Amino acid sequence: SIRPPAKKAMSAKKIAPEVEDFPCDNVSFHLASYAQRWGIICKRRFSLERELGKDILECEDIVSLIKAAGLIKTVWGLDSCYEKLVREFIVNIPVGCDNPLSKEFQKVFVRGKCVEFSPSIINKALENPDEPHPDIEVSDHVVCKTITAN
Repeated sequence: SIRPPAKKAMSAKKIAPEVEDFPCDNVSFHLASYAQRWGIICKRRFSLERELGKDILECEDIVSLIKAAGLIKTVWGLDSCYEKLVREFIVNIPVGCDNPLSKEFQKVFVRGKCVEFSPSIINKALENPDEPHPDIEVSDHVVCKTITAN
């Protein structure tokens, strides 16, 4: 009698992706596990905010629209952005920062210090009112009509 060969158990091993070493000079990690994220964050490309050019700021129509939307602080009068500090901020965002039941709710550690971080703080920095906005339901038809002037 011919027997089929014994079945071999196959298992797939998960191989951790290789992450390049990036210098961590003067970077403060809140937890040791966050240091592992550093190489991944350093590979990401950031779209850093830039100020609008003088030629655009001279166009009153554009500036009035930006001011009416409460966004002028996001495109004018920006200080220089320290890309490495932004990356450090992102690396140190704790897993439970958006969970109101977590002890690290709306807290991020930067340079070894705990920083409160929330939509209210962002609105205050941008000088926007911190009022809840009612949810408005609008159909696609109404949006298209408004954009195209009927």
